[in-house]
Amino acid sequence: MEFSNSPATRSPEITVTTDEDGNEIAQVLCTSSDHPVVLELAVLRRLQKQGWTDRWACASDGHGNRYVVTYCRDIEGRTSVTTVARLVVGAEKGQRVRYRDGNRLNLRRENLYVEKGPARMAAHARPPRVGVLPVSMQATA
Repeated sequence: MEFSNSPATRSPEITVTTDEDGNEIAQVLCTSSDHPVVLELAVLRRLQKQGWTDRWACASDGHGNRYVVTYCRDIEGRTSVTTVARLVVGAEKGQRVRYRDGNRLNLRRENLYVEKGPARMAAHARPPRVGVLPVSMQATA
């Protein structure tokens, strides 16, 4: 896996809009892209409460597949990476996330589904453990 940019180099730009159904939608600008990631504001808030940073990046698996990833760092300084899509749908080991419209920047729940099979990235969605500091808190810890 290669990273296009360090997660700590730029604060995320988050814009909140309302869709045609009245749902609050967050648009998050990745550190390595000029195109926003789109997801429900409630989902973004849930991920923040779980301790995941909202400093997201676009990563590649080396086979032309790009993913939106987020970071978490443990107290020993090791970085854990997982795809935001896995966090949105709660995918577990042995499940892979698919995108109905093929757009990996559209992380709205209605666009994502889970099927049986290995994830292309090795990271699996786990909320941070006790003693784990989100990357966004590293400067203040």
